[in-house]
Amino acid sequence: MQFLPTLLLCMCSCLAFAQKEANIWYFGQNAGLDFNTNCQPTALDNSGIETQEASAVISNAKTGELLFYSDGFWVWNHEHQLMPNSGDGDPRPGVNREKNALSQGALIVPSPTDSAAYYLFTLTEVGVSDASGIPTGRLTYSLIDMRLDEGKGDVVLNKKNKLLSDGLVGRLTAIRHTNGSDYWIITHQSDNNVFLVFSLTKDGVGRADTVRIGSVISETYGFLKASPNGRKLACSSRGVSARPFDLFDFDPATGSISNHTNLGNLRVAYGVSFSPDNTKLYVSTMNTAAVEANEYYYDYIRQYDLSLGNASAITASGKSIIYGNSLTNIKLDEKRYSDFYAPSLQIGPDGRIYCASNGNSGLCTGCGYRFFVINRPNELGFACQVEVQTAQLGVGLVANASDLPNFMQHYFNGLEPRECSFDKNDECTDANVRIFPNPAKDVMEILITDICFTPYTLRIVNAAGQILASYEVNTPRSQQLHLGSLPGGIYFAELRFADRTTVKRFVKQ
Repeated sequence: MQFLPTLLLCMCSCLAFAQKEANIWYFGQNAGLDFNTNCQPTALDNSGIETQEASAVISNAKTGELLFYSDGFWVWNHEHQLMPNSGDGDPRPGVNREKNALSQGALIVPSPTDSAAYYLFTLTEVGVSDASGIPTGRLTYSLIDMRLDEGKGDVVLNKKNKLLSDGLVGRLTAIRHTNGSDYWIITHQSDNNVFLVFSLTKDGVGRADTVRIGSVISETYGFLKASPNGRKLACSSRGVSARPFDLFDFDPATGSISNHTNLGNLRVAYGVSFSPDNTKLYVSTMNTAAVEANEYYYDYIRQYDLSLGNASAITASGKSIIYGNSLTNIKLDEKRYSDFYAPSLQIGPDGRIYCASNGNSGLCTGCGYRFFVINRPNELGFACQVEVQTAQLGVGLVANASDLPNFMQHYFNGLEPRECSFDKNDECTDANVRIFPNPAKDVMEILITDICFTPYTLRIVNAAGQILASYEVNTPRSQQLHLGSLPGGIYFAELRFADRTTVKRFVKQ
């Protein structure tokens, strides 16, 4: 009978891979990714959403087909039309809205008893705390019935914007109960150390339990993430001054939170993610550490080894996976500083962790299309293989998304990363790189199609093998080459990617 635990483990792992609720993402300024079609995510250009923080999406668990998505105010169906009863009477997003969705401002949870119904929880800014002067949020829920509006789904009017609590900060997550059908909805009050834990059962949303534990949270923006197995919680705060990064134990059978550990005071800590195997914890932060006198480095993304068990050992294990990493293509220079501020971290259905790179600064060319991707998040230290990848999104910018979609994390429990991503797709061949016009007289363009683009070194070589020019290319879409100074003849454009080199022959007239 010794084979039984192994058999059960294999069954659980297969079930984890079968879940497709998180296969489609919509976030930021009309940005979208589809994890259904290829080994790599494919860009989508059909999103109706325009948001910076709040975003939630749900897909069919078996097929991965989109059901609906929300920015915390409006709800779009699978045809990207607003559901007839969605919205709250305010103007459309971005048009003189007096209140905002907070970080983790939307979350979709299936009904425990009705396979055609979903609870949409929203966390929106409604006022200012008298104690701290910071914005606070209100938690409400609406019921979405997918049988309404001819099967496209709609908000149930008598179950719309039901108030649960106010005076909250931007922290919202949910954990599946050990019974497999119920859920725990978790948020946090402003300017104290109180978690609110609501039960969601066949009877609906229950009254909240208050749990006083951990650090006082006085920053509106931050993240509360659960481990994929539902046994841990981590909470960050995006304060300019250093604030505690907290870790807790969670009991999915009782909803209790215990064993608080401060993993260190971090500055501008925001995105949080556990690894799919629950052994590593990641946080995005602009924390600085001294190397020598008057010399500092940024952590960017910090990893903790939870397998050590002991709280002090876990805390001591925290280190940057970017600084000092010779295996990554992320370059630490002045421009790089500006393209990495308060991004979120989210596991993808491919077992990798994606990080939205907020690049609004004019110092960073092309940052608006960048993801930071942790290719092997279950591995320790630099072996996690973190790198920057650039998505040729159909519409929108990654940079306009502090938050990626807010998912329940049990969808990703036990995932192993796939062997391809944006730049490691078998379909990304030399045919995806085009040079035109060819022959060219004065100006020639290099275009890398689809989502295959990653930073590369471009070298122009003459027929004798002499390198005439060499420079780094960090921007997607087309690159213009001015050929006016070159004599007529045959030349070669070498595009040196991290894992391959593509050579294109061209003629200068």
